[in-house]
Amino acid sequence: NPLHDLIGDASDAGEQLLASAAQSYQRGDFDHTATILAGVLALQDDVRAIKLLASTRLKQRKHTEAEKLYERAYHLDDKDLFVLEALAEIKLKSLRVQEAIPLFKRLLALDPDGNHPAANRGRQVLCDFCDKLREAKPK
Repeated sequence: NPLHDLIGDASDAGEQLLASAAQSYQRGDFDHTATILAGVLALQDDVRAIKLLASTRLKQRKHTEAEKLYERAYHLDDKDLFVLEALAEIKLKSLRVQEAIPLFKRLLALDPDGNHPAANRGRQVLCDFCDKLREAKPK
């Protein structure tokens, strides 16, 4: 296989590209990160690459694309609390509360003791949203 001869094992190449994308992300070079991750996803459907690309798209303020990527990641791993929180928060910020509520419920059910940082962020996001609703309520 000429492609295999060129890049070696796809999983090894994917891991190297994923590490490179993470470094670009840490440097704040989000365009480069997205380009690298497109390469990773061309080699394999890696949930880590999808999540990092979704986060990259959020940093680039491309919320619709980020949401689609988080949906994809959620379908691959519906117990990932970081994905659940991000997806729920995007939907809540888009005022799609009916779509967000089941995700928040699942998030909190998977971490009832409040040990996971993503679930705790979700709790804070919900509290902040409720506070804003109370403030906006006519007296």
